[in-house]
Amino acid sequence: MKPQSSRPFALLLSALIVTGTVGLLTPEPAQADKALFRVERKFFGAPFPSIKTPQTPMGVDVYGGAGRFENYIEPFTMATTPTSTWPRRLPAGVATVESMNPIGSKFTLPRSFIDYQTTVKGYASTAFPGYTSFSYVTYVNGQAHFRPNNPYGATTTTRVVFPTTGGNPTPNYGAGAPVTPTTTFGGRYDFDRAGSIFVEPGPNRFGGTMRFLYAPTSLFYQYIFYFDPLFFKAYGSFRCQRAGITCTDNFETNVGEATSSGMVTRFLLTTGTAMNKATTGGTAMDYVVSKNYYLHLLAPWTTGKVSVYNPLSTYFIKPALTGYDKQLGGADLTVTRTYTTASYMGGKVNYSYMTTKQYLANVTRVVSLVRPRLTHTYQRPRIQSDPIFSNFSAARTWTMKVFFLPEPGALLMLGAGIAGLAGLSLLRRR
Repeated sequence: MKPQSSRPFALLLSALIVTGTVGLLTPEPAQADKALFRVERKFFGAPFPSIKTPQTPMGVDVYGGAGRFENYIEPFTMATTPTSTWPRRLPAGVATVESMNPIGSKFTLPRSFIDYQTTVKGYASTAFPGYTSFSYVTYVNGQAHFRPNNPYGATTTTRVVFPTTGGNPTPNYGAGAPVTPTTTFGGRYDFDRAGSIFVEPGPNRFGGTMRFLYAPTSLFYQYIFYFDPLFFKAYGSFRCQRAGITCTDNFETNVGEATSSGMVTRFLLTTGTAMNKATTGGTAMDYVVSKNYYLHLLAPWTTGKVSVYNPLSTYFIKPALTGYDKQLGGADLTVTRTYTTASYMGGKVNYSYMTTKQYLANVTRVVSLVRPRLTHTYQRPRIQSDPIFSNFSAARTWTMKVFFLPEPGALLMLGAGIAGLAGLSLLRRR
């Protein structure tokens, strides 16, 4: 009886194998496909430590003296060898791509493949003298759309400046009244808006938007004793706003877009009433406060070239990055993350470095997207009759490499075919 009952099962397995094999050999129609992916992000901003790189033909450092911060590959993957899975390896993300995912073709990355949490602590001894700063950060990414001929990006080489009614003569000092939405906070924030962003669109003006969406629990805290005998506690958020509206997935980034974040409130602590209420829970109206507004000038992600320059920047750097879009045909890559720490000893800054290897197998396409950001911070003093002043500015660039892996559908079909062959072999033995 057993041989008779195994025959229909064998026929069913054969049918499954044939179906699976035909599925692998028959090309799918030209439509949206799915592809696995992982992402590497880097940030170039403060000048510590300066990154030593080959010089460009014009003799300008590629990163313009900017310091570097690197994330682990996301979704997180880490292994001691290319074939091991220790300590943990999260599943790759799944992107929507065009059929065969060729160079220059559009793709969409899903929301929340980045689920980032960190606590950063900066003390006066290792960061800024007179400031103790804590950042509690939680955010996810919004859905990201990247395509050729991005309608929100630069159409040609473009100089982007802070918008003022009187224009922005070189070296980009804002002239006249600020243009909406920079009046959102009830004051003039056009002075000392030096600097500019340059964008050279890549092939087919490829680019797009990916917002970072911060959780309400994300908080910036600072204890300030730099102005002794005056002491302050400061609290802020990381929420992005455009024209006073919280940024969402649906907010595409325009070239020259102005956003705000931070919104730091400083509470003055004295030996009198304000100190007591700060520790016992008075209302906000009881405090003597000052406000800090972080205003950003942006352009979309692009595979072209971006650079940022600000002659009045707190850190005099000129970061520049160039993106690309390449087919690798299934290459195995080793990605090295460098983590940098700084410590002050004897009036000198000492840097230490730690590297971590991460491995990616069968990379088919890599798209390197770059993005600029010019930041200016303004403070409304606690004494209302005092004028608004600029207390910080920065020039920054980001890069995000999207590594595409074999698309999951073909892998699943291949797995089904191998499983079916194994089942037939077992039946033949029986």
